Amino acid sequence: MIFLKKAFIVSGVFISSIIGAGFASGNEILFYFSKFGKFGLFGILLTVMLFCVLQYLILSQSNAMGTTNFDEYLNNIMGKYPAVFISVCAYTFMVFIFSAMLSGFGEMIAMLYGIDKLWPVLFMLACCYFILIKGYNFFVKSESLLSVLIVASIIFAGFYILLFRESSVAAVKLPQSWFTSSVSYVSYNILTLSSVLCLMGKETNKKSALFSSAITFSVLFILMIIFWYILCIYSGMISLGAIPMLTICYRQSNWLGIIYSCAIFLAMLTTAITNCYVLSQKLNIYIKKPLCDLLIIVSAFFLSALDFTFIVDKLYRFVGVISVFLIFAVIRKNFFVNFENFKKNIEKLRKQEKNKDI
Repeated sequence: MIFLKKAFIVSGVFISSIIGAGFASGNEILFYFSKFGKFGLFGILLTVMLFCVLQYLILSQSNAMGTTNFDEYLNNIMGKYPAVFISVCAYTFMVFIFSAMLSGFGEMIAMLYGIDKLWPVLFMLACCYFILIKGYNFFVKSESLLSVLIVASIIFAGFYILLFRESSVAAVKLPQSWFTSSVSYVSYNILTLSSVLCLMGKETNKKSALFSSAITFSVLFILMIIFWYILCIYSGMISLGAIPMLTICYRQSNWLGIIYSCAIFLAMLTTAITNCYVLSQKLNIYIKKPLCDLLIIVSAFFLSALDFTFIVDKLYRFVGVISVFLIFAVIRKNFFVNFENFKKNIEKLRKQEKNKDI
């Protein structure tokens, strides 16, 4: 049952890294799926399938290559110069995601409770730094545990809203490009998630990778369907604001809003930690550990002064276009590996036939 435990841990880290500010707030689900009405269901199905396939491929490929290094993995699946370009984009994007989580949490607390944005930002930085200095094992365990709390909170809030919501109207909208919307959503997420999967790939065999992908599919599909349905009901009926799910939760009751604001904090924290940890691993090659951790924390602190909406609306879309090349490279690598294995098996069968004839 060791492989099953590894599968749950890998899936926990993967899911907790996806469910950041945009996902937990409902903003991403509204923009990428709910706005397409019923056709958003196809987008959700495509998105979840792409996530679990890419999760399995990256884990199994990095395991076969025997590398936990994201840069080495990129060099193995694409040419040198494309690998450098994607690597630079990925690590730069991680810095902005980290700062976006800080900025988003600061703005949320300032909006809800009137506390100066500086203090929640410093609190999240302290949490990140504490987990960062504890090392790989603590990082993996904390991400897995927090993912359970996040998923449980989201499901609880979702079902509460569905059971006790106000009178609603069904949202049926004209189909738009749900396909490109889904691919874009997967693209900008997988750019940073692939680096985490590479770290965990060395300890994950094909069986664990397959089971973890199945767990990811099940959990993400349930969460996204709940969000999609709730946001389809409320979209156009009320003003959802910058944090749609939190707005809806507070309409139900204050205590549900407080619980869900905690869930959003945990979602932001896990995403911030993931990007912070991967950046630390990269910089540690060039700078000693205490200094590189401090450099990341200080850089993110200053960047958190940027407007959260600007980072999410502008930067995420741009990176989504670039990251399509990474998805293509991962799938192409798997195709070539399978083709080479097929050729080897054919050659092996031919040799066996020749030996029989002799």
